[in-house]
Amino acid sequence: MTDQQDGLTPSPPTLKEQHMARDDLVEVLTEALEKLDTETGEGLADMPYQDIAEALADTILRKAVKP
Repeated sequence: MTDQQDGLTPSPPTLKEQHMARDDLVEVLTEALEKLDTETGEGLADMPYQDIAEALADTILRKAVKP
């Protein structure tokens, strides 16, 4: 029996599902960048990449674990 037949391995996402997931991710990242830019008041261009990356990661993880 293959993994696909045992029902434990999900089938790969369809192209439509991939585009929907990408759109959702773009929306989350845009919200995070806008919030970060507004909260800091210094503009994203002046922020260290590490700070931007951490803020984006925090936002993505918060959205991912929402019930």
